[in-house]
Amino acid sequence: MNAAPNPWLLLGALLSALAASLHLAIIVKGGPWYRFFGAGEEMARMAEAGHWYPTVLTASIAVVLGLWSAYALAGAGWLISPTGLPWIRTGLCLITTIYLRGLAIVPDVVGTAQVTPFLVWSSVVCVGYGVVHGVGLVQVWEAAVKVRACRCRRTAAFMRRWPVLFCRLLTFADPRPLATALDTYLALVARTPRWMDALMALRNQTVRWFGLKHLGALGSPRAPKAGVTYRPGDRVGIFTLEQNDPRELILFDDDKHLLVQLSLYKHTVAGQAMVSLSTVVHIHNRLGRVYMSLVGPVHRRIVPRMLMQAAHG
Repeated sequence: MNAAPNPWLLLGALLSALAASLHLAIIVKGGPWYRFFGAGEEMARMAEAGHWYPTVLTASIAVVLGLWSAYALAGAGWLISPTGLPWIRTGLCLITTIYLRGLAIVPDVVGTAQVTPFLVWSSVVCVGYGVVHGVGLVQVWEAAVKVRACRCRRTAAFMRRWPVLFCRLLTFADPRPLATALDTYLALVARTPRWMDALMALRNQTVRWFGLKHLGALGSPRAPKAGVTYRPGDRVGIFTLEQNDPRELILFDDDKHLLVQLSLYKHTVAGQAMVSLSTVVHIHNRLGRVYMSLVGPVHRRIVPRMLMQAAHG
């Protein structure tokens, strides 16, 4: 993902690998090590009795920690090809969050719950691991916020000063060759599958906790009307109209975390009427980067399927 190895994620990979090795050592050493590392007397006695449960549980944790180490190495751009593991930044975000669970001890410290020395030092270690991964993760995101070459149409309206974090071009046969770009778009979104509207509803309920817009449903534009009556600034479903030419439509939605632009361009290829749908995401801040690290992989998978279903529905 990066040109040069990320030292923080390399350190995070080493720490996770050490933790995985420690769990394997606990299996070998048996009961005394289970007691020392706070697994509890019952777990220690089961290990001493040769029960399978402590071994399977501890080995499973070691495997998970090994996988986390692999993700950190992939994120650091060292040893493991980034294409070998899916959703690297998303995975690193989840790993960092899990490590930072050590902060959960704070309510116990200020409350009445019993706090053991093991709980304190293990929580401190987990928080330290989380901080190391978090710093590396921020650096990975910042390195990714370079304007990327993309095949999207470069109209004047698409030339913005904010960095481009996501760019996607999809081309398919024009389902309405004689219609304007806006009428073609309205016809497509009118056929939005119900599962896509369900995903939008889930998105709307989730992002409201972060102060982001409730966009409504993609397939039900507010106050739908004839395409020729729309003017720049009018709402068209979840977007706002920016440019309305017969051959090209440009829509946008500007929120506090990012700006999304969508272009629908009608053209001809070898005598075949085609539609090119370009999506460009300009980020405003780190919230936008985090948001797109989660939404981007989903977008790449479900939007082509949705368009195929809508165009031929």
